[in-house]
Amino acid sequence: MSQNNLPSEKVRRCEVTGEILPADSLVQFRGKWVSEKGKQILLERLQSGEPVGLPGILRPGVWRRLLCISFDNLVLILLNLAIMFLLGLVGVGPLVSNSAGNAHHVSTFLRGIGIGQIVVFLIGTAYFGIMQAAGGQTLGKRIGREKVVRKDGSPIGTKTAFIRGACYVMPNLLFGIGALSGDMNFLFIWYVASIIWALADILFLVNDSRLKRALHDRVAGTKVILLPK
Repeated sequence: MSQNNLPSEKVRRCEVTGEILPADSLVQFRGKWVSEKGKQILLERLQSGEPVGLPGILRPGVWRRLLCISFDNLVLILLNLAIMFLLGLVGVGPLVSNSAGNAHHVSTFLRGIGIGQIVVFLIGTAYFGIMQAAGGQTLGKRIGREKVVRKDGSPIGTKTAFIRGACYVMPNLLFGIGALSGDMNFLFIWYVASIIWALADILFLVNDSRLKRALHDRVAGTKVILLPK
């Protein structure tokens, strides 16, 4: 609905947040009619050196980000299960039943898990990279009306999309490297490293009160914006 098609002259749309509010509650700032919230967003963009006319309307909240991340994680979980199932069909899975007291069987089984996790990392990187490069959205982000852009608001680009995707599924690679060694002690070290990376990713997101950037956003130089309805 355009500015001219608003239900009454007494209301006006904030040009930053998209909210329709009483006209007298909006002010003109930097050439835009904005609410108090919209003005604050513009001030933050100016202070950070970001262009005022960034695409998108609002920054998504933490819960929205986590919900979209959870949906994409479900895709990765299903991918994990499918690959482990396929590895079981070629003889890796059944080795578990014979692994008691047999170091060779344990080592072979762990290497199979490692191969599986590295395959998940490669496919996951491709999934996030291709979808984000195409339009800045994965399946989860389409559901939540989120979009990935560079920190300055420009389109993410293919290289950045794949870097961001690789950083997101980095725990799978770390765990895979540990399992591929076939040694339980070595696996434990890399498993802890994968957990630390995953937790750091979430903590960066939760503690970033302004831009809600996770660790993989910081490494790739991206951020997530909320698209209008």
